Amino acid sequence: MHRSRRLLNILFLAALASTALEASAVEAKKVVNVNTADAAKLTMLPRVGSAVADRIVEYRSQNGLFKTPEDLMLVNGVGEKLFNQIKPYVVVSGASTLTDKVRGSGKSGARGKKAASPKKAAAPKSSPKASAPPKKAVSKETATPKKIGAKGATPAKKSVPNQAASKKPPLRKTSH
Repeated sequence: MHRSRRLLNILFLAALASTALEASAVEAKKVVNVNTADAAKLTMLPRVGSAVADRIVEYRSQNGLFKTPEDLMLVNGVGEKLFNQIKPYVVVSGASTLTDKVRGSGKSGARGKKAASPKKAAAPKSSPKASAPPKKAVSKETATPKKIGAKGATPAKKSVPNQAASKKPPLRKTSH
């Protein structure tokens, strides 16, 4: 009894795994051939707008076909960060199969705004740090030294002259 149940579980998991692989293979086939695509097709790539797409087309017309997907990094505006985001969708041979705009994933630090969920919009969280005033930057000259040798060193008292009183007002320019 246990053997047959165990065998059924293994077969079920194997079927699930093969279905997942087929689904990822279908997703992986959504690509753009950068050697044949026009600017409109190139804008379907994540984080690629019309300006970068136009530069890709212009680069291709001036320098010939791309030999590898990495050659895209020779185009002004396509750096390593952008290339790593579009790499899964770029090919240099075959047909373009991408039909919809691919939105950039959040793990690369995309700067696009995310839609607020209804829970967050209804009840915004308030943090005690958010309401506290920002800390002032302390330069080395005005920092108070700590007493040496005392357990749990405490800052030493040091009088600092009032800098606001010592500043002179700016001179006014007069027109003649």
